[in-house]
Amino acid sequence: MSHPTIADGALMSEERRARDAPGIFRPVEGVYPPGSILKPIVLCAAAAEGVVRPGDEIDCKGHYFADRNDAARCWIYRPAEGRSTTHGPLDARGALARSCNIYFYTLAARLGPERLASWFGRFGIGRPLGTELGFGASDSGALRGEAAGILPTEAQLAELKERGDRVSPLLLGIGQGPLAWTPMHAANAFATIARGGRVLQPHFIRGEARAPGVDLGIPRAAIDAALAGLRGSVNEDYGTGNHITLDGGVREPLFGFDDLDVWGKTGTATAPLLALDGDRDGKPETRVRTDHAWFVGLVAEKGGAPRYAVAVLLENGGSGGKVAGPVGAAVMRAIAAEGYLGERARHGSGGVPTP
Repeated sequence: MSHPTIADGALMSEERRARDAPGIFRPVEGVYPPGSILKPIVLCAAAAEGVVRPGDEIDCKGHYFADRNDAARCWIYRPAEGRSTTHGPLDARGALARSCNIYFYTLAARLGPERLASWFGRFGIGRPLGTELGFGASDSGALRGEAAGILPTEAQLAELKERGDRVSPLLLGIGQGPLAWTPMHAANAFATIARGGRVLQPHFIRGEARAPGVDLGIPRAAIDAALAGLRGSVNEDYGTGNHITLDGGVREPLFGFDDLDVWGKTGTATAPLLALDGDRDGKPETRVRTDHAWFVGLVAEKGGAPRYAVAVLLENGGSGGKVAGPVGAAVMRAIAAEGYLGERARHGSGGVPTP
């Protein structure tokens, strides 16, 4: 699903069409920074490279650098607002469920930007996924209609080292920096984790034969920890995707399904400045900083293995948990209501998690 549609665009002014780009099919053409939804991939990369074991604990003190508390902070640590909260010691499962930035800054530092970028590439970032939605051919011969995303180049990674920037290499660990992917990349990455680290090319035509895929060699303990963290994120009270808080402090659960099992991760990713044209004269009067809202998750019938991967991205939507999470929950409920879980699913896709 993509909004606005081409039909919506036919009713727009020329200025609005230029701004809202209704001709872009966002699931495979829209390119966005991942934010925290990239954290399970960072965990898998770090475990595969042997720089962390899923049971190892890393102490969140609110900020990564001992000599600075105003940079590379955890999202819960805001001393300027009177909030000096920290997570304390966390293992992989707890860090993922709570989305602790300090844990993933630490993994990024241990890996280094080159190895981390290499693993992002193995999960598909930086290349079109080959979903059969391409059309025509560009000057380079590549199919149009599918975005490759953005992977840091060797030159960009070298520049980070040369300028002595301590913060930017760490930001790759939480999905920020010279990095972007499509919602299809996100869904396919989570499906890869659900398959135990086996990458498959996504297809839109059901029943077509697929290549056997590539095993990324991720330790089973890391896969189990990632899935446990994703389960905790939506099922535990402390999980960032568990609930939204309404006026008066009332908590509204997002994924309290009696008949489904859910794994998921929210993300709030810094977006480019948004141009606002209040008088609609085609000349923006102001530009504001916003965030893209993400939710990516897996769903199964109760007691089953993950069956479907779902990615939700709301451009400039704000908080991933508050905005994208409820949409993800509605999509999962619709999958169940339409009969794509249970016996119908078992006979349809052979147990392979589908992005």
